[in-house]
Amino acid sequence: MPYVPPRWVTLADGVTYAFAPLRAFERQRRLSLRLSRHPKPLDYAPLFDVLRFDQAVEEFRFIGETFDQFMRRWRREHPEDMDRLADHYRELPQRFPALLRYLPRVPENRFALAVARAPFISTLRARIESSGTRAAPAGQWLATIDGLRQKGIRDEIGQSGVRERLRAVGAGDKVSNRDLARQVDLAHVVPVLMVELARAFDARAGFRDCCERIDLRFLKRHGHMGRIQGARHVIRYRHRTFGYAIVMSRFPGDLVSLGGVWWTVLDERKRFLVQPPEGFESADAAMAFAEGHIRERCAASVGNTRALERWRHEALPGGDDYGEILVTLPNVTDSYWGGHFRTRNVLAHVRCSLRVDQDGRRVLFLDEVQSDWVAATTPAADPHHKVPTPPFRSEWVLLCLKLMLWWSHARGIDGLAWSPADLQAQRWAGYEPPIALYDKILPDEAARLARTLGLSVQSMTLTVRAGQRTVEGYDDRWRVLDGDGKQVTREFRRQAQAEVFADLTDARTEWVVPVMWFDVLPPIRAVPLFGTGCALDWYAPQKTLQEDVGDQRREARQST
Repeated sequence: MPYVPPRWVTLADGVTYAFAPLRAFERQRRLSLRLSRHPKPLDYAPLFDVLRFDQAVEEFRFIGETFDQFMRRWRREHPEDMDRLADHYRELPQRFPALLRYLPRVPENRFALAVARAPFISTLRARIESSGTRAAPAGQWLATIDGLRQKGIRDEIGQSGVRERLRAVGAGDKVSNRDLARQVDLAHVVPVLMVELARAFDARAGFRDCCERIDLRFLKRHGHMGRIQGARHVIRYRHRTFGYAIVMSRFPGDLVSLGGVWWTVLDERKRFLVQPPEGFESADAAMAFAEGHIRERCAASVGNTRALERWRHEALPGGDDYGEILVTLPNVTDSYWGGHFRTRNVLAHVRCSLRVDQDGRRVLFLDEVQSDWVAATTPAADPHHKVPTPPFRSEWVLLCLKLMLWWSHARGIDGLAWSPADLQAQRWAGYEPPIALYDKILPDEAARLARTLGLSVQSMTLTVRAGQRTVEGYDDRWRVLDGDGKQVTREFRRQAQAEVFADLTDARTEWVVPVMWFDVLPPIRAVPLFGTGCALDWYAPQKTLQEDVGDQRREARQST
């Protein structure tokens, strides 16, 4: 069911736009945006997405801008729309009361970050461009596309909207293959590989109350405040993590001024930040300025974040570079939140790690491939809980395999392996693991992908711990337990240290797992979005969907 906003507006370029906080929670956590106790409409501007109405498919779709970004651009291009656009936006918070009401004042210290964007291409577009027909009536193109539906790209035709756009043209009007290829729009279903992260400092920490007098000699030496007779300066708030100080300065009145209270910000070294010379009128304004400065300091360094590994204890023992990779659909207007992660529209998640076979070759081992979204749409799901049908519902397993194959090959890894059904059955005995997924669906899709790329599915032996030693974390420490749950040694400060100790003191067992080796695989230049395409689609350089979206946005802005 396409998303229908409660209100929309048609602007000077003749296009209908809507503004909605569909991704407000994600954006607030990503920006670490702290809201005041009584937010004003413009405080929400970085959290409202802009959607454009596509008349051909009769859907609203994201354009990749927030309301504040859109306003800055629109002010330059169409200043005549500013008053009407501002009036329209002021009413929007009243249209989303439930969603905005649950936005926290201080966001949770967790956000999703893209780790890779695969070079996706459209197989449908490639077939249209390579067809021998340079121009043909719209009716003839419709028949051609209906024929392509029988060749494995049915889902792509439905998502692209190309048939709807052709029907909008007269049946006898001629359309060139290049113009038709440009009508294939798949930007809204392009997946992104993401991981959930936390900042090195806790966003919830915020500022604590305090009352610390400032030496007047310090203020005079630095040429700030302190020169007014009778002025008092006190640090009233200090950031729990970074040590930034919010200073309250009370100035007495005289014949010229009425006096009053002003607020300024010091960093952890008691240096005045570059800020308005008169300071801030409230403590909240000074805190917001300080937190913005903290975000700027942390945004430039990945070292200030750490990847969350919530389910590492359920992975196969051993392995390096463990990760929980989320296959997300951030540009789909429907919203779904699963039970495993806090990120919106996670189509599937893959728990994986690097492992080494007996010959020393590295493989990316897929410990688990799971889709909460698809599971929530099965007949066995709760009928009272309405869940939108996700794109890639019929081929989400193939999509995960394509992404993991491309990602591991790009990182110079030698092969891709995954957990077989017997390993899943033994490790999850009593929990009813999806045996059909690992026994039938995953092997079939892997064989299909291997045939396309000229690879073969072989087997390899993994040597892992027998399970008599387990690693458990608590209070930022890690301990190794025996089979009876008793601690066998002192705590470790890092999980890697505990894992090494468990590997050295536990018995070993071997598992035979399926694997695809990349020995004969040329550099991958593109990945078909739907299906597997042909080998030429993977190896020949082509314009990716991301590049095409950028071209379309630039053309749209130039046309306005």
